[in-house]
Amino acid sequence: MSDADRLFGPGTVSEVFTSEEISERVAELGRALTTEYRDRSPVMVGIMKGSVCFLADLVRNMDLEMEIEFLALKRYREGAYVGIAMDLFTDIGGRDVIVVMDMVDTGFNLDAIHQLLRERAPASIATVALLDRRVRRLMEVPLEYRGFEVGYDFLVGYGLDWDGRYRGLPSIWAVLDRSALETDPHLLDRHVFAER
Repeated sequence: MSDADRLFGPGTVSEVFTSEEISERVAELGRALTTEYRDRSPVMVGIMKGSVCFLADLVRNMDLEMEIEFLALKRYREGAYVGIAMDLFTDIGGRDVIVVMDMVDTGFNLDAIHQLLRERAPASIATVALLDRRVRRLMEVPLEYRGFEVGYDFLVGYGLDWDGRYRGLPSIWAVLDRSALETDPHLLDRHVFAER
């Protein structure tokens, strides 16, 4: 029986990526971006809210001058975007832009973000995502840098949430039995943080 099964009951949750695995991979991505963008001072655009943990760790692993911005879009009808909830403050015209996302899934979100940013005439746009859920891709989109490829599991932790909870977990967990979390919404974070 795994540690997760002993703590939460069999088949409730499973740790997918430990904090150490995430830290190591984020450091690798930071080094790759440092090499690629040497002497270019990119604008890092974090997509709210899921990218916050990833963005914070990523930029600490980049030895570059950069600016950090955030973008949030409004949703309407099945995930289609109709407007900007929070816009950039920096003019990205002629600048190198790195979009930072928690996960790329169907591709529709990233495509909408790229369209919006291209209208502002940046010198370049690249995307780095912590997670790539390629199995659900419905639209081909450019994803230059990715941390890990994942499947269909519902994931929480390290920026990913369930009903606003679990973004602050230091590792990423697959929720295999969502009813257990509905019964006890703090089941996972109470045990994870108790172990630290």
